[in-house]
Amino acid sequence: MGSVGFLSAGAAIVLFAASLLGTAAAAPGPQRCAPSGGDTPCIEVPSAGFAAGVRPIPPDPPPAAAALADANEAIARDPRDADAYLMRAGAYEQLGDLDRALADYDRSLQLDPDRGFAYAMRANVHYRLGRYDAALDDLDIALRFDPGTAELERNRAETLRMMGRAPEALAQVRAVLRRDPADPIARLVMGDVYRDRAMLGSADAAYRRALAVEGPHRADALVAIAAVATWREDWEEARRRADEALRLRPDFALALRLRGTAVGALGDSAEALPDLERSVALDPADALAWAGRGVSRQRTGDAEGALADYRKALELDPTLDGAFSNMAMIHLQAGHAEEALAALDGARAARPDDPTHDDFRAEIEEGRGNLAAARAAVDAAIRLDPSSALRFRRRALLAARSGDVDEALAAFGQALRLAPDDPALYVERGYLLADRGRLEEARRDFDRAIAIDPSHRDALLYRARARAFLGDYDGERADYDTLLAAHPADAEVLGFRCEKRGLTGDPDGAIADCMAAVAIDPAQSFAWGQLGVLRMQAGYLDAAAAAFERAIETDPNNGFAYAGRCNLRVLLTGRYDLEDCDRGVDLAPDHSYVQGIRARLRMEAGRFAEAVEDYDALVAMAPDDPVPRAARGRGYANLGRFEAALADLDAALALEGPDGFAGDADAYNARGYTLEKLGRFDEAMADYGRAIERAPQWSQAYFNQGALALRRGDVVTARLDFTAVLSLEPLNGGARRRLIAALLLAGDIRAALPLVAEEAAQFDLGVFAWGGLGLPPLSPR
Repeated sequence: MGSVGFLSAGAAIVLFAASLLGTAAAAPGPQRCAPSGGDTPCIEVPSAGFAAGVRPIPPDPPPAAAALADANEAIARDPRDADAYLMRAGAYEQLGDLDRALADYDRSLQLDPDRGFAYAMRANVHYRLGRYDAALDDLDIALRFDPGTAELERNRAETLRMMGRAPEALAQVRAVLRRDPADPIARLVMGDVYRDRAMLGSADAAYRRALAVEGPHRADALVAIAAVATWREDWEEARRRADEALRLRPDFALALRLRGTAVGALGDSAEALPDLERSVALDPADALAWAGRGVSRQRTGDAEGALADYRKALELDPTLDGAFSNMAMIHLQAGHAEEALAALDGARAARPDDPTHDDFRAEIEEGRGNLAAARAAVDAAIRLDPSSALRFRRRALLAARSGDVDEALAAFGQALRLAPDDPALYVERGYLLADRGRLEEARRDFDRAIAIDPSHRDALLYRARARAFLGDYDGERADYDTLLAAHPADAEVLGFRCEKRGLTGDPDGAIADCMAAVAIDPAQSFAWGQLGVLRMQAGYLDAAAAAFERAIETDPNNGFAYAGRCNLRVLLTGRYDLEDCDRGVDLAPDHSYVQGIRARLRMEAGRFAEAVEDYDALVAMAPDDPVPRAARGRGYANLGRFEAALADLDAALALEGPDGFAGDADAYNARGYTLEKLGRFDEAMADYGRAIERAPQWSQAYFNQGALALRRGDVVTARLDFTAVLSLEPLNGGARRRLIAALLLAGDIRAALPLVAEEAAQFDLGVFAWGGLGLPPLSPR
């Protein structure tokens, strides 16, 4: 098992392939693969001995049962018959009773210590029991009796290999090959040594040279080549070579296991199962055969059968950490996370130096929401292998999810030191920075990713979004154009460009992009929502309603669409039922448009206190944006909280750039009103004047300035302001009445009379509110 990939959803089943007899003590073998997402086959490949490398002498003993009976009779006749003990030891060895075999070899050699082949036979039992030091001692003694014997030297090389003494093993086997370059068994042993050291090319060459020599070893050579192919994940070659071996030896259990493994890896676990069944039946002591059958059962949905096979495999070989990992996967898929973690404890105990068990543990804990435990598991994996950029990436993502931004950024930095040319790491760090409002730093990371990979979709897309927030709208649009030039059918990007075109005064282009997006992908909820806004702005309210409905239908969590529908319903009904707005904010509490719609509609509905709460959120989202701060100031003013209103309006207008901001005239007007309420009339008049400068066609600023001027007795200014209002709004009765008052106060009755006539045509003179202007009623004449 190796490192874990970005957003993996689960572990891949570990396959068990090329072990032949046992595990070399210090041989690392090829790197194994990881519990990561998808169904990519992984191989559990401990290094192994080779059956043909260690042979008892003589090589063809009599049938075990008959030999055992004959030996017992001989020993009964003569308890000091060394040959009888030797025969019985061989019989016990054939029957698998190695402890009794060893005892009889010991007794035979006590009775006659001068027979070299007896030491060779005892060495074979020591080897099978994993007592390699004792096996080596016996082989050294046997070679003193029979120096230069190829079988003994091959067995000695094999034993050294299993002890992890690869240079000595190679030296020994080369000595054999110098005398007989065509010795196929020596080539097989040499191949095993190379394979243990992960020198698969050299191993494969040695096995193929052995295969070139005719003889009974050819099935062993074919299986060895198949084993190398499994390590390389060349499953077709593995199956072909195992097939050839089985034509030579139909009951070759190891060949059946390798063929079953290869067939399963090629995607047909049901076809693989019969081979693995036969392999288990022929060699029930082969832990990897049980584990291999477990893999096939797991892949065919027989979870209970797979668990039983893994347990049997671990009973035979408790070091098979891959079996524990696969059991963990089965438990996890069944929703039994605690059992999965217990199985991973077993995997870690079997192979404590393997960081991938901690990787898998981190996945499980993260899936359970135990972020602290997941982070601890990743840290444990990093301690075992600090060279993996992917692990530091996972540490970064977990830290970010935990709200520990500084730790996340530090981990991304470590990942990038290990993999400085990985654009995805820059993109992810940039996304984190952007999410925390550090947009310039985010943009620089996206720039770095694009420098490495100019067509990196996410880097271009996220840079475009960052540019939008930074006000670089031309750059944002350019990134969308670049993306769509490479991917013209990218519905998501079309939706974003649609939004941008709509915001920059190109409604026709925006509608075209959104229509293209939903034509390509009718489930593009974002594009439907944008289309609803565009239709609403164009006055096509029924089409807007349909678009918002599609947006919500395709994504019931689209807060933007709920906010749009809320706005539309107010337009259609005039009723401020803001239930959809509330739903939108619940779904998208950090979306400024959604929050802004509800804030504005609450203000229009006179729900000023609630509007101020919404503007609080908007100010927190964008503390340097004057617009929500100015709007909150207006809310405070409407609540009569003039000092708070003044503070917000001052702050908003202090943020005004040389080109102003959307609503700056309204902000000056609101500050003028606030200053007027605070009795600061000169400052109020100045602000009303600034509002008029910024919006000379806006009647409200003229009206407020004129009303204050009239109140202060400045009838000249009042007359000019109310005249301006009436030029913009001829039916504005309030402005006309105040203009009449200003004219009368100025003594210009002649100018006032036509206005009085207009007013009389619209209102009953008896109801005419002169008193409100502080003037006596007019005479009917």
